[in-house]
Amino acid sequence: GLWEVAVSGKPQKDRFCKPHLTRPSLVKKLRRCVCQSGFVRNAWEECILKKDCKKCKGRKKMDYNGCESACPLTCGQPVSSLCTAQCVSRCACPPGYVVYPKKKGTCVPARKCPPKCPRHSRFQLCVSTCQHWCGRPRPKKCSTQCNSGDCVCSRGYA
Repeated sequence: GLWEVAVSGKPQKDRFCKPHLTRPSLVKKLRRCVCQSGFVRNAWEECILKKDCKKCKGRKKMDYNGCESACPLTCGQPVSSLCTAQCVSRCACPPGYVVYPKKKGTCVPARKCPPKCPRHSRFQLCVSTCQHWCGRPRPKKCSTQCNSGDCVCSRGYA
């Protein structure tokens, strides 16, 4: 990946910006490629500059994301269907968490306070890229993503 170098010899663990916000299996994972000098891995498994990691120091539950949604998922608020796919570099809620609007710069587990979804759909944390979502073409390759979650159609709806 970007900003990675190959490990010579046995695979090894990488350095993380905020290991407590990253799934333990990813922190412990032995890798053939690690972040190059001056970089650390974030909760999304991307290598980011150490100086960018420090930008989120005062926000315990946030990590630096180089490509965060311009409309992050927010506890109890509707999921924006008007949001563009543009990336914003900033401190963000890690995978499995959503913005808590009552306290600036705070994140809560999505399972405890999911965003609101449109009628006949529900919020799901892990979603398949092959689920037939209302109005979206079916992708050629399928995978399951648990990074941010999405609204999925209820059974019987497309």
